[in-house]
Amino acid sequence: MKKLYFKKIFSITLYSLICLAIYFIGFSIISLIANFFKNPIIRLIILLGIPLTIILIRIYNKRLENPEMRREYFAAVNQGRFALKEEWRYMIKFPHFLAEILAFSTLAFLFAFVTIIGIAVSFTVKLLSMLTVFIISAGLYFVIDFGLWMLVHRTWKKEY
Repeated sequence: MKKLYFKKIFSITLYSLICLAIYFIGFSIISLIANFFKNPIIRLIILLGIPLTIILIRIYNKRLENPEMRREYFAAVNQGRFALKEEWRYMIKFPHFLAEILAFSTLAFLFAFVTIIGIAVSFTVKLLSMLTVFIISAGLYFVIDFGLWMLVHRTWKKEY
């Protein structure tokens, strides 16, 4: 599990850097698209969503093409129709998913700590801000990663 954890930390960091590279390389095009909208929330969704969507599609395709994980998945679950309860039980024990969550949580905590530490407010406000940033980012990652795995599993079951 330790080796898988460090591999996931490396891959999450690499994908984050690729996402930033896509953002900076395509910033003029992405900002041009975002400037069509007046609402700042829609602009933010476009500015962050386009690079993130590109990365999520890449991760989805990479997971989909992994025959070892596919065999392991079909050995552990019912090969019939897609059932969310069964998927949930499988994912909670799935080492790759757990390593991804732990790796991202580590990086999210470090990011929150480094970001919040320079703010000139009281310790209590810093701590609450850091915990809020950490919980929101880790929670979002959990939901997105779980959903991405569900899409992969659903596609595998359709192809089977």
